[in-house]
Amino acid sequence: MANLEDIKARVIFLLGDDPDEGDSSYTDDLLLDAVRAAHDAILPYVWKPATTALAADTSTFTLPSDLYEIQAVWNASAGHFIDPAILTPGEPSASDTGNAWFEYPSGTLNLYNAIGSSGGTLYYAATWSKPTIDADVLEVPEYALTGLTYYAASYATLYKASSAARLGNYKTRQDSGTPEDNPLLTYSTFLLKRFEYEMARMPKITKGMR
Repeated sequence: MANLEDIKARVIFLLGDDPDEGDSSYTDDLLLDAVRAAHDAILPYVWKPATTALAADTSTFTLPSDLYEIQAVWNASAGHFIDPAILTPGEPSASDTGNAWFEYPSGTLNLYNAIGSSGGTLYYAATWSKPTIDADVLEVPEYALTGLTYYAASYATLYKASSAARLGNYKTRQDSGTPEDNPLLTYSTFLLKRFEYEMARMPKITKGMR
């Protein structure tokens, strides 16, 4: 499995620097921030499947701190999944089973009726643990690392592009042709599109499945 140092080297290489020379113009702090941001960017495509137990005879639960999205709520007492509530005027407040769940306020799961004496299970999409030091091994699946790298590279380049814009590095135009005002911004956008193409190729994950 790849660690943070591996991904940083991939990003540096993608940005045209030689990671073996150790003189990249992209700082360690920027690369770390870029890789951590990429962990959030891939969540709509590739998330970490997770479950947690729901206590018996309870209708309000504190959601896990790593929750990205609720996927399903299992009622062990009734032996079926609880439907999400339809929070729309004129719609029934509960499903045909007489119960429903909704998240409100953020971080709290509510049921119209207590879950029963056998408790239940929350199936959810969790966020990936983010690396902090070079030796940290990434949780992200190997097949998603290319997309993650594209996003991190786009993020890092965007920072450099904004710095260049403030300094006015690319305000001078040549008489011949129409060069880009900020080629770093163009490259950042290109990398972001590559990220989107790469993630669109990922196998679709069925929600609620581990």
